[in-house]
Amino acid sequence: MADDIPIVVRKKGPKLGRFGKVAVVSGAFAFICILGAGAAMGCVYFKYKADLPAFDDLDQYRPPVSTKVYAIDGRLIGEFATERRDVVPYDQVPTKLVQAFIAAEDQEFFLHQGMDPRGIVRAFIKNLRTGRKVAGGSTITQQVAKTYVGREKTYTRKIRELLLALRLEKKFSKRDILFLYLNQIYLGHGLYGVQAASRGYFRKNVWELNLAEMAILAGLPQAPARYSPYLNPKKADERRRYVLDRMFEDGYVTQDERTGALDAKVPINDIEDYFKEKAPYFTEHVRRYLYDKYGEDALYRGGMQVYTTVDLDKQYIAEEALIRGVKEIDKRQGYRGPLHHADRAEWDAWLARLDRQTAKDGGALRPEQTYVALVLAIAADGKSAAVAVGKRTGTLPVAAMRWAHKAEMGREWEKVESVGRVLGPGDLIQVRLATKKDLTHVYEPGSLMPPPGDPIDQKTFALDQDPSVQGALVSEDPQSGYVLAMIGGYSFEVSEFNRAFQACRQPGSAFKPIVYAAAIDKLNYTPSTIIVDSPLVFDDAENQLRWKPQNFEQDFRGDVTLRNAVIHSLNVPAVKVLNAVGVGAAIDYAKKFGIRTGLAPNLSLALGGSCVTLWDLTNVFAGFARLGVKKKPVFIRKIVDRDGEVVENHSHFGDPFLSPHERAERAAHYAGQTDTRVLDARSAFILLRLMREVCTNGTGAAAARLGQPLAGKTGTTNDAFDAWFMGFSKNLVTGVWVGFDTYERPLGRWETGGKAALPIWMAYMGEALKGRKEPEWEAPPGITFARVHYETGLLMPPGSPGGISQPFKVGTTPDETAGSSSGAASGTTDFMKIDSD
Repeated sequence: MADDIPIVVRKKGPKLGRFGKVAVVSGAFAFICILGAGAAMGCVYFKYKADLPAFDDLDQYRPPVSTKVYAIDGRLIGEFATERRDVVPYDQVPTKLVQAFIAAEDQEFFLHQGMDPRGIVRAFIKNLRTGRKVAGGSTITQQVAKTYVGREKTYTRKIRELLLALRLEKKFSKRDILFLYLNQIYLGHGLYGVQAASRGYFRKNVWELNLAEMAILAGLPQAPARYSPYLNPKKADERRRYVLDRMFEDGYVTQDERTGALDAKVPINDIEDYFKEKAPYFTEHVRRYLYDKYGEDALYRGGMQVYTTVDLDKQYIAEEALIRGVKEIDKRQGYRGPLHHADRAEWDAWLARLDRQTAKDGGALRPEQTYVALVLAIAADGKSAAVAVGKRTGTLPVAAMRWAHKAEMGREWEKVESVGRVLGPGDLIQVRLATKKDLTHVYEPGSLMPPPGDPIDQKTFALDQDPSVQGALVSEDPQSGYVLAMIGGYSFEVSEFNRAFQACRQPGSAFKPIVYAAAIDKLNYTPSTIIVDSPLVFDDAENQLRWKPQNFEQDFRGDVTLRNAVIHSLNVPAVKVLNAVGVGAAIDYAKKFGIRTGLAPNLSLALGGSCVTLWDLTNVFAGFARLGVKKKPVFIRKIVDRDGEVVENHSHFGDPFLSPHERAERAAHYAGQTDTRVLDARSAFILLRLMREVCTNGTGAAAARLGQPLAGKTGTTNDAFDAWFMGFSKNLVTGVWVGFDTYERPLGRWETGGKAALPIWMAYMGEALKGRKEPEWEAPPGITFARVHYETGLLMPPGSPGGISQPFKVGTTPDETAGSSSGAASGTTDFMKIDSD
């Protein structure tokens, strides 16, 4: 590495000979001039020295450093900085890279004391010969000074730069100045210092660079934008040649090394935007937290290392499931029409514009990428259309656009039979390469097309459109409280609004478990408690309103058990149970469970009439998975400042990415804490078993196909403005919401939580749990099981077939047996009939 850099010393000029006396006289005159200049410099120094940065020790070197955010496995997901910089020790910088910078920027670096008059002349001559600026007159030391005094083009700034350069030369060794330079220098695209630039352009550490890559970096300081290998590869190659020529002239490389580095092909990567490419909604949530708690300076210049809980594998699964699900629901809404219609005279211009879409990929079309195409013609039989993506032409078969009925309510079941009824020549539309599944998939409520697979070819297209439907997903490990995935919308680039955390939406029936939890806990309701499902009317005389809650099927079932009310998501029984519990008491339970939004104190609360966030509701269901224990969700495991001090630590001792020492330390930390119980474990277990049946026999029965012990609850608001599914296994809790951002249009009557949100939830959970079998929940002390009748909730006679095993708190099992003559409860509170006036 860069320890001993060979010094290139210029040869001395010839002796003056017989002109020595003249030289002595001239020297004396020069000495007088120097004294005068020195006096002037002294005046200048004392005038400006007070404004110079105080910099007397390398320990004072604390430049702005990026705050970096990492996923649970250590992969970088975000970087926040005014200057993207990673400070690297001088010993880790390759010698050849140091030589490259010296050859290109300051050949006399080891000889001058901060400024180099001969270098200024030499740069002037080089620039004059080439007709453009290829070399600068500022020394490396001056370039370091410039980063501290600013870049404005004034004489005052130049004087301060020069004075600081002289001070740096006096205070620091050449090695120290190089250390500062290599970490300070701006190298384009927001990258400061050689390590950040190495990672940005080449995805390598600086000590892994080859000579060609070193030459590219060393060519950047003069004009980072002009010589950017990303923006201007030809200019960058010219600059690389210049640097290698200088290195060869100065003896730093051999002819073979120079030739090899000139001929080398250097792949340049896109300047990675970790923020948008990995987990943007999650990372933005982290950014907001850091900004609010630590401030702007610490966030963008403080160099914090932030270790989060996000599991990128699950994040990608969640993103793929949500995008597929949202697009599916959106297509069931119908086709909103072409993007534009072009007159025939405009076609050539449009085709030229459309051709640019594929320029980066050499004209090839990428699978699952959406392109804008021009409709050229419609087949006479209406079974296909000829379309063009620039110079590429192909076919759009009607089978790949049967979903494209007009976007109007009530037309959800229509299937397009003729392309000409939807499109015409000159229409600009969105398409993607079609797969076999595009030609056979039927878009109907509850469906979700599997991952599409490989395209048929490069000439068969499927009609597409950007969805107007939105969605969100939150997934959490209930045991640790770690938030493993968070998707706040269909596209972060289109909308940064985080619907998982910021949107307050009505949860519909997904709120009912809170009401039922209160009833089981406060009033000792059991799965066999009878509720009368009958018409109910509430009059609001003050506002002259009448409310008549109805079930989704708009019928009434008479006497129903609490079990059946839960698994079939009956509305009227839920309202009656809330009335029995008391609205105020139910709100208290909701707040204890973790709902932070305002809840209206009326009976519509039972049906999710007050808005909540997906974030809060997911945390509530995580508490159900923990049998009534509340934990604060964790999205940041640990924060370390730039000096290595841990400023926050929320790591769980079960974290598989902790070292044995950290695990033991965190276990000791948790051992001193007590659980926050917000629901009796017996009550929580009874509720959980009821929600288990939602996922086997109820509105979420499709989840049974995953073959895991799962519990959950669907949620649908009036006219399906919002559709939810909140579900969990013992070790993974996930909530999904879908809907439009505004309430101008509902999803449609058939887009229920079980038909719209559940398929997304299943697509995610199926992949997230693949390869592992989730355990069942064990009954806590104080729970007993009894076999009861499916409909009446009465005990099944000994030895009789059928019935279903249900959990009860000890002492609350039904006394009456199914088929007995009385048909009534024998005075116990567990089997009371719940009705309302």
